[in-house]
Amino acid sequence: MRNLFLPHKACVEFCEAAGDVLPLSADPAFLYHYTTTESVFSILQSSELWLSHARFSLDVSELDYGLDVVEGVINRRVAALQESNQSEILKTLQVYAREKLETYDPFIICFSETPDVLSLWRMFSLEKGVCLGFEVQGLLATNSDVINCFFKNSGALGKVSYDPGEQIAIAEGLVDTIIGSLGRAVKYVDEKHPDEALDVYAVHLLAAAMLFKHPSFQDEREWRLFQFAHFETESDHQALRFRTKEAAIVPAIAVAQEKQPLPLEEIFCAQSALYPDHRRALELLKVKTGHAKAAVHMYDSKLRI
Repeated sequence: MRNLFLPHKACVEFCEAAGDVLPLSADPAFLYHYTTTESVFSILQSSELWLSHARFSLDVSELDYGLDVVEGVINRRVAALQESNQSEILKTLQVYAREKLETYDPFIICFSETPDVLSLWRMFSLEKGVCLGFEVQGLLATNSDVINCFFKNSGALGKVSYDPGEQIAIAEGLVDTIIGSLGRAVKYVDEKHPDEALDVYAVHLLAAAMLFKHPSFQDEREWRLFQFAHFETESDHQALRFRTKEAAIVPAIAVAQEKQPLPLEEIFCAQSALYPDHRRALELLKVKTGHAKAAVHMYDSKLRI
């Protein structure tokens, strides 16, 4: 069941149909990234945003949660299709998608639709947190594209879904789109083919899993820029960045900006009793690093406690 590929036209049409199912469109004008004072200094100095390995997020079960939703839908479709050729392909695809994560590492950076999420301020300490507001179109080097996020070193931006019913509906729509395209997949005899069907299908299933999150986090109103990276050669490994997090060394990759300033529009910093001139320091830093147009605001945490 693994020797299938989609002819180019069929592959393009499937990707377009799957893209309509996934929450990847209608990008907001601005998105906000919450982080620490130390990270802000590094971000502005380097003009880089780092996507961290998903397995090192605050909730290490996040990706498993999304995969469980997707696999639950596949299992129900397999049962409904009974012992058909389609059901066998879906069962193979379910295993194949998990295998894909053994060779393609998932990286994410998280944003919110608003700079006023108290739980996120508390996560990074009210007195040490900073929130960066980015213009979205300037942040993406290319349009959101699930295939690109795997094979062309480009990120895809998507809106996180917290509603279990919505998550199931998205996964069902995606699985049904896969089933609908199977009639156009054909067998091949060579070892490799650029449009291998299981690759194309698995990419989209994993993208859906990246965008499903437990309902308890819904106040974050999160969007994710994500990418899957394959490190095969020594040259590939040179693209890696690393940071420390408590007792862990966290792999990361950078959003490429070609040595240009980031599309930074706003900087929000918290009131600090220890360093009352925090805002002035950020005013100086933004000009020094080429981000002069960004407006700096104070987030009055005292009013929110």
